[in-house]
Amino acid sequence: MRVWLDPGRRRARAAGLPVVDHPFVDSFALDPTSKPTDYEQMLRHLPPGLTEWAVHPSVDDLAARIRDPHGWAVRTSDYEFLTSPRAAEILDQEDITLIDYRPLQRAWRTAGGLPASEATRS
Repeated sequence: MRVWLDPGRRRARAAGLPVVDHPFVDSFALDPTSKPTDYEQMLRHLPPGLTEWAVHPSVDDLAARIRDPHGWAVRTSDYEFLTSPRAAEILDQEDITLIDYRPLQRAWRTAGGLPASEATRS
């Protein structure tokens, strides 16, 4: 379950539930040609707390270009950065811990704030 708007985030926090602390980032909003530099700057200046980035990685092949003719460059630039040694180096240098939704789902389920059907999806 995602809680983005401030009133919902305040209620969830008051209930002891984890929610994002910062504005949501979607990789489709970034220029694919400057994405490595943009991602590096964003990671180096990432504030403490829980931050959600929606990234859409895909290899660059004919199938990807056919499947998503308008988004393949975004997806390929995500893949190239996320699998690069530079990305791993930055995460290590900045002591950034990557998580997926499973720990958040467990916390919500434990607190009774997430329906069982949502809590078991991975």
